[in-house]
Amino acid sequence: MKSKRIIMASKSNIKIAFASVLKPIDDVRMYEKLALSAMKILPDATFHLIGFKTQNKINDATKNVFFYPIFRFKRLSFNRLLANFKLYSLLKKIKPTHLVICAVELLPSAVLFAKKNNVILIYDVQENYVANILYTNTYPFLLRKIIAYFIRKIEKWADKTIQTYLLAEKIYFQEMPFVQKKSIFLENKSIIEQEKANQNNTNQYQNFIIAGTLAESYGLFVGIKWAERMQKKINDFQLTIIGNCAKISDFETLKNYSKKYKWIHLLADTQPIPHQKIIETIQKNDIWLMPYIPEKHLLQRIPTKFYEGLALKKIMIIQKNSYWESFFQQFDFKTAIFIDFIDDENINFHFDNFYNDVNLPDLIFWKNEEKVWQNFLTLSVDKMK
Repeated sequence: MKSKRIIMASKSNIKIAFASVLKPIDDVRMYEKLALSAMKILPDATFHLIGFKTQNKINDATKNVFFYPIFRFKRLSFNRLLANFKLYSLLKKIKPTHLVICAVELLPSAVLFAKKNNVILIYDVQENYVANILYTNTYPFLLRKIIAYFIRKIEKWADKTIQTYLLAEKIYFQEMPFVQKKSIFLENKSIIEQEKANQNNTNQYQNFIIAGTLAESYGLFVGIKWAERMQKKINDFQLTIIGNCAKISDFETLKNYSKKYKWIHLLADTQPIPHQKIIETIQKNDIWLMPYIPEKHLLQRIPTKFYEGLALKKIMIIQKNSYWESFFQQFDFKTAIFIDFIDDENINFHFDNFYNDVNLPDLIFWKNEEKVWQNFLTLSVDKMK
């Protein structure tokens, strides 16, 4: 019976639009997880990805996928204020039946469009933006409380129109209690295939990497300071740094470090770097450093890096945090070392017997979340009939 419903849904005139602001149109979560998973059960629907320009070639997309790189501005830019107008104008042309919003600042135009056109509005909560703003230095100190206040106001105003929340972290259920009655969990688990694990490892344990979002607030410079001490103790120490460093002042500091130290291999950019390139670079290194600053907004989140590190069978060195340590304790094989990146210097480097002939558990992979998302979409499409 279930398969028959899916077939009927696939013949419907379904148009699903996904929209983000600072992330590329082929963002891992928005495109590779949410959109591609939906395509498997709705092959006749059309999918519309709205966001930043990507460095990837997107000409190979299937005939029912359309990309709209309409956002091109710096993080702090006047043009960013026009994002809602651009989105609304584009939505009038696309006329989606479902709209998945992946950035809080697009909620105003999304809500207005959804109300006027009877669209199913879904809010993909990838971040608790209020906590991010309050506990990081992304914005000037005096502006943080003001911006955080208005963001929460927008979210609560939009709540009446939002039909479903997709929560990337379980902690958001507690931090944002107004979402509790209509939310599902879709954690940011790995889409990396298991056979890619441990490819290109040197197993010499001298090639370290910092990868992903690069920012002072995510411990970037704490990690480099730690590496300064470690390179004096490890022969032929190398540190590769790859990812998106959106804050210009952080990027300039990062470039200065790379000029100062020959052992730093810098592959960072102020624009998003293709996920596949990041994964391939991680594969070529031995140890993945995760020097998160233990700020309040991070303590009970499970970063995507953890799932990707597990999927790649990479040895991870992670900032001490009891919540993260308990997460890794569920596995009966060695995966990570927890240290205080600021204080720990005399670390006993024994990297043997990590991931010894283990079959990785399904719980770290996206396929479990995919089923939840697909079931939700199937029911949503059926209700339209």
